[in-house]
Amino acid sequence: MFYTYVIIDTKKMPYYKCMYYFFLGSSGLKQKERFIDLLGEDAYISHIKFIFPTAPSGYLDYLNKVTTIWYNVTNSKLPNLTEARTSINYIHSLYQAEVARGIDPSRIVIGGFSQGGCLAMGIGFTRTKKVRGIAVVGSIYDSSFQQVIFVLKKSFKEKSAEC
Repeated sequence: MFYTYVIIDTKKMPYYKCMYYFFLGSSGLKQKERFIDLLGEDAYISHIKFIFPTAPSGYLDYLNKVTTIWYNVTNSKLPNLTEARTSINYIHSLYQAEVARGIDPSRIVIGGFSQGGCLAMGIGFTRTKKVRGIAVVGSIYDSSFQQVIFVLKKSFKEKSAEC
């Protein structure tokens, strides 16, 4: 899977970081543009760096088309565990990169909408011990996603030395 992201950056070392993951079929660039359209000049907050990742393209079974997805969902509405794990690992790598740049983990917010919100919950429940918060909008934490979180949490605990 190939991931990209766009940034609304600050001119100096940011005090906070916000990583925002979006829904199916969109891109980090589109989300950045919407964010700027919504907030205008206020989108360029001098002390906050915003990261808008783009999910890789993939085939989405239940819509029967290729689109940007964080993980495939089948017609039975079950998420693909391998793809969900890969996407959560990617989010965690962005988180680790920001911490390595000197950002205190308690100043990082991970958020998302729809499938991106599920990923934000996924990383909050499985990988990242310290963040300012997890912001989720328009996401469903149903029994199928609970199963994904349970399996991922178990597999990540087995590799907890990496976290």
